[in-house]
Amino acid sequence: MPPNTEHDGSFHGASAYAAIRLDLADVASVFRGEPRLSDLASWRDKNHFRSDSVIGLAATRRLPLIASCLWEQQATLSDAAADFWKRSIVDALTGTILHSLPPDTGGPLPSAMRLVREVENYLNSVGARPVHISEICAVFNVSRRSLHRAFYDVLGLGPVTFLRHKRLCAVHSALRESAPAEVTVAEVAMQHGFIELGRFSRYYRLLFGEYPSETLGIHNTAAAPDVVAALQERRLG
Repeated sequence: MPPNTEHDGSFHGASAYAAIRLDLADVASVFRGEPRLSDLASWRDKNHFRSDSVIGLAATRRLPLIASCLWEQQATLSDAAADFWKRSIVDALTGTILHSLPPDTGGPLPSAMRLVREVENYLNSVGARPVHISEICAVFNVSRRSLHRAFYDVLGLGPVTFLRHKRLCAVHSALRESAPAEVTVAEVAMQHGFIELGRFSRYYRLLFGEYPSETLGIHNTAAAPDVVAALQERRLG
């Protein structure tokens, strides 16, 4: 819906919808890398996009979950985590549009190897904060399709999977450096861009061979060797 127009729609039976409002001043930076969406003229005309069933189902499941968890964690959410979740919400609501765009025709692209190397350097420079794929596309002015092609050509996996591995490593480090009395696994996961704890735990265990709660508990045990020795003595006795 373009600016200064009324929202309209046709609904049949029980219906619900979610809407997001974007300032035109932010459009170019949010969608940089997607030539059509980063062009303000594209947003001044009304458009209709048919929802992809898989994308639509994922969005309707994910959006309420994000909203609920953000409400619970809002007091402790860092600025970096807030930006990540803002991008995630935009991503969920505009997924149908991105899926409907024609193939890239934006001219020559950087070599896949160079692009992947530059992304890795960027991730190293920002430290442990969560980075959303839309941020990568904006920083390097590259579309998602081009980014996917580059990562599959070089690493054999997609950029979303690559970014998830980086975030899992950041969570692992954070849990090892934290005490169970100070943080919970849910809080650390949320700060690093994970919201579905069951799925997050499976990813974590596949990568590190233990559950996140074990990492947090092992750190606590390592910090108290006298207690461990006493417990071992008691078992032997």
